[in-house]
Amino acid sequence: LTTEAFNTLLKTLEEPPENVIFILATTEPHKVLDTIISRCQRFDFRRITTEDIVARLKYISEQENIKITDEALFTIARSSAGGMRDSLALLDQISVLDADKEITADDVNEMLGRLSFEVLYDLSNSMLNSEAQNALTSLDKVYNKGNEPFQIISNLIQYFRNLLVVKNCSDRKIAAELTQLSEAHILKLKEQSENLEPEQIIYTIERLAFYSK
Repeated sequence: LTTEAFNTLLKTLEEPPENVIFILATTEPHKVLDTIISRCQRFDFRRITTEDIVARLKYISEQENIKITDEALFTIARSSAGGMRDSLALLDQISVLDADKEITADDVNEMLGRLSFEVLYDLSNSMLNSEAQNALTSLDKVYNKGNEPFQIISNLIQYFRNLLVVKNCSDRKIAAELTQLSEAHILKLKEQSENLEPEQIIYTIERLAFYSK
């Protein structure tokens, strides 16, 4: 809203019609005028934690007899960035897969058009160890599955970003919150980062970002 529009709204807020309650919702509270904020009760809604989303998805899966692994539920929760509605929508979409087959994290990643952690782990290892042939073979397999180059690079950037976080974060719980990864994946990243300097990881991210343009 413009400043003039806010000022007009302010008059209505100061003298509201009888029995009327105004509920103002925004994702940009910094744009709301102080004169408006001072006349409101403010409630800041936070993103739902990955653990809470997983717990809810697991409950629903059990109630609806959806065969799905815990890792797949975690992948769904992580992809929704704290949105329960998005998680439920994705669970609903993926639940129509073969009922006799347990849904895995690979199934979720395939639906999202995203590379799995294992694929990124193997590919990054080949890159970091200068194993060009292995890296090219892995890239060829990934590309032939329908993944676009830009998507592959974006996934790698996110992977190395998580690698940098784990490298510099001694508290495993905080690392999990920052990366939204499972403990098993964080342990693998920790092991992978032991022989790397932060500068090497940052340089890799910079080069990947350059080629993503």
